[in-house]
Amino acid sequence: MYKVANAIFESDIIIFFGSIRWGKMNAIYTQLIERLTWLENRHTTLGESNLLKNKEVCVVATGHNWNGEEAVKLEKEVLSFFGFKTPTDLSFNWQWTQDKTDESKNGYVEDFGDFLKEFNFVET
Repeated sequence: MYKVANAIFESDIIIFFGSIRWGKMNAIYTQLIERLTWLENRHTTLGESNLLKNKEVCVVATGHNWNGEEAVKLEKEVLSFFGFKTPTDLSFNWQWTQDKTDESKNGYVEDFGDFLKEFNFVET
């Protein structure tokens, strides 16, 4: 946490990347935000200065089939409680399908290939 907090203090813009699992940001991202609540608490609970005020933050999430857009919206709201600015244009979600019941093996295989093509990791 020391390294992460110091990197945040030294930055004007912070980008959080994560995957969507079961309709929410993954456990690693969630635990990171949970551990960073001391930054929010020192300001709102203890009345100290807000070290995060005016820092811009974005959330970039990828997922297969469910709730990515809503998960990013929720995380932006949480991060705004910390004092971060959360400009709409900086955050986004990539989700392979809108069919929340698609859990087929073929779907996951296609998902990976489509992701690589869409973000120009392979030639189309």
